[in-house]
Amino acid sequence: MLAGPALFEIRRVISAAAALLCSIIATWPQAARAEEKITYLFPAPPILPAFGPIQIAKGKGYFSQLGLDVNYAVGRGGADVAKEVGAGNVPLGGIVADGPIVVRQNGVPVKIVALFGGKGFMSSWCAPIPASRNQPI
Repeated sequence: MLAGPALFEIRRVISAAAALLCSIIATWPQAARAEEKITYLFPAPPILPAFGPIQIAKGKGYFSQLGLDVNYAVGRGGADVAKEVGAGNVPLGGIVADGPIVVRQNGVPVKIVALFGGKGFMSSWCAPIPASRNQPI
């Protein structure tokens, strides 16, 4: 059995190796994370004031910080956006808050995932509902 200076030397070598390994791991270059590409479908031209928060979020880089590369497209109104989202052609779209309620009655599988605004006008983001969860209202 080792004792005294030999044991101390082995512990010192193991500690030095552990410190070296930790420093290598800490300074290892991180793999560049590819941003997830996502398309957001506007119901009207994106220059309208109602879409300001989304434009500002992209401009300030909030989506990029979360690893999202957001592109915009324009639909032909809220019902069209809901149908495109429900069909799976785009993952996310914006419509007036009552839009999903109206189109769900016609069998379009969408749900509200975010709501912003207030008083007379509310805008919502809609997303598709997985087929396993698509239940009648």
